[in-house]
Amino acid sequence: MRRRFAAGTAPIACAIACVLATPAHAARANPSDGPRPWGRDTVMPSFGFGMGFSREATSLGFGLGFRYFAIAGLGLGVSLSDSILIFSESIKSSYPGIHKQVPTNTVFITPSAQYVFFRSRWFSPFVHAGVGPAIFNNHRGVVGHWVAGPGAFIGIGGPVYLNVGVDFSGMFPSGKCNDAYRYHGTAADVQFSGFCSFSWSPNIGLVVAFGGGKKRRRGTTAPAPANPMPVDDAPLPAPSSPTPVAPVEEPTTPPETAVPPSPEAPAPVDDAATDAPAPMQPEPPAEQPTAPTNVVTSPPSVAPTATPRW
Repeated sequence: MRRRFAAGTAPIACAIACVLATPAHAARANPSDGPRPWGRDTVMPSFGFGMGFSREATSLGFGLGFRYFAIAGLGLGVSLSDSILIFSESIKSSYPGIHKQVPTNTVFITPSAQYVFFRSRWFSPFVHAGVGPAIFNNHRGVVGHWVAGPGAFIGIGGPVYLNVGVDFSGMFPSGKCNDAYRYHGTAADVQFSGFCSFSWSPNIGLVVAFGGGKKRRRGTTAPAPANPMPVDDAPLPAPSSPTPVAPVEEPTTPPETAVPPSPEAPAPVDDAATDAPAPMQPEPPAEQPTAPTNVVTSPPSVAPTATPRW
């Protein structure tokens, strides 16, 4: 027997995520990423909650996630979610012990990647995809799980963004997944479908970003010099004041009528140190001339004068 089991309308998740730019790597980020969100070294922890209703069962979902943007616009992360299935009383009465055979708690561990190919404060479209294990309770084993879809972050105001998207998901291999949702009754086996096939669900949530959407002011910081001068740690000595120099007076010529200054007295000489002058010898008396005798006076001779020839 095969029965189409609708687990309920696709849950609409309302998630609140905090986007934090770490301070140590914000100082080393590219300046062009400053005015735009989802830049390099952005960390995005998240928490999600979902709920779905139907006549057969009620589904609840919880999730935690962590995403790190290794480069601008590209985020790598992992999420851990838990889906709880609560059957209605009518299903329990029709299929006794179904809650002990069919998985009622499924844990999804999904590594994923998200790429924001146009980063803006008001509209940032993105795509995301992930794959990981899905763990069933009631000893139903482990299967694979995948999820992918487009979306967009829409700025509401300030640091608040609206996350709108569509998620497509499924579990594989389908044969093992269908065996997990097969009920073994006393009369016949019943196969519940609708859990392992391809499905889609809207994804609507809020994202609150802190520190990633402020614009960088330009022209406020002066550029550093190319070759800064070395700074000496020792304080420079205080400049010494110059020694005043007395003005030099020009010598003035005393007027002719001025009385010459009296000579200064010679310095006293020590008598003991000065030798006494030697006594002077008296000069001999000059000889008296004697009167000549028999003096003959002759006329002076004149020498002939030579006449020059031309």
